[in-house]
Amino acid sequence: MISLTLTGELEERLKAAADEADASAPEIVARAVEHYLELREARLNSARAAAAEADKGYFVSQAKMHAWMDSWGTADELPPPDADITPASRMHEAGLSSIDGS
Repeated sequence: MISLTLTGELEERLKAAADEADASAPEIVARAVEHYLELREARLNSARAAAAEADKGYFVSQAKMHAWMDSWGTADELPPPDADITPASRMHEAGLSSIDGS
């Protein structure tokens, strides 16, 4: 069981929402908390997925992104660019080679 204190204005808004929804104030609060937690979990999962994708090391260079964006709305609009910065390209630029010699 969780207890919370609401400001007078918030309590009145909650009561009005409960009346309009033909529900009790605790039901409205429970739905709101559930909705908040679902949105929070979705954002966290999205951020974790994006971080995992970034950890793979494949990115689109700024130059390719600008060229693509500059083409928007033109007769020669470009398709979204493929990653041109890869772990292998970064190793090559650093003068290193991969284990397989590439």
